[in-house]
Amino acid sequence: MSMADDELIIEHARENGHCIVTLDADFHALIATCGGGAPLVIRLRMQRLKARDAADMIQAVLERVGRELSAGCFVTVTEEAIRIRRLPIRPSA
Repeated sequence: MSMADDELIIEHARENGHCIVTLDADFHALIATCGGGAPLVIRLRMQRLKARDAADMIQAVLERVGRELSAGCFVTVTEEAIRIRRLPIRPSA
């Protein structure tokens, strides 16, 4: 689905219970605004990762925050940290 529109990827992930792993910041914004049963999203904010390194990073994230992911959240991964934002996202007061 690398050439599919973001909305189609979100719909596919939602319908099939998949998690989206992406380098693209757009998914967080799209899912936050679309409501409904959002798919889980892991955003890697590390450029030039080799495939094996990306797979290892994703596995480490799943091992560390798998329980939170299954409850519904966005995960952003940088070299320094793993940030979790629970869904649904509500506007700040």
